[in-house]
Amino acid sequence: MCAATALPGPKGFSDLYREYYPLAIQMIYGLDKDCRYAEDIVQDVFIKLFQQGNKLQSIECFKNYLFFSVRNRYISHKRKQKKYLVEELLEFELRDTCAADDRVRYKMTSVLIENAIRSLPKRRQQVFRMHRLEKMSHKEIAEHLGIHKVTVAEYIMVAVATLKTSLYSQCA
Repeated sequence: MCAATALPGPKGFSDLYREYYPLAIQMIYGLDKDCRYAEDIVQDVFIKLFQQGNKLQSIECFKNYLFFSVRNRYISHKRKQKKYLVEELLEFELRDTCAADDRVRYKMTSVLIENAIRSLPKRRQQVFRMHRLEKMSHKEIAEHLGIHKVTVAEYIMVAVATLKTSLYSQCA
């Protein structure tokens, strides 16, 4: 049987804290040797007990009450962890599914763009690829192909307009 515990105020509470805190920590480690939140759980329980103030006077056995409170808080913490773990897994699956959908869309769009580029006249196709894919400047393309920079700019402008029209008609 446990004797009633008198809590004469903050001083009495800090005595209880010093006496039972290490025992409560040990209790949690007895439940879960890898509990990283043992101190947080015990401190939360003590804060809640402190906030109850005079209500603690009616507790017949503080030690039993404390241990039940710590155990219940630990169980509650574990439930929340599981809930968050499940939510994280679902979110990860959703992200993974979205990523797969994005990859499929990207692949389909790449095929559409490649087909549209192939439909361009050979020289315009060549200039467009050099500019957009090889990242060559208008000047570099002009020097490489032996044409004027203005011609390169016109080829690119017409190619882009043609591709936009072609892709728009395929997606509409």
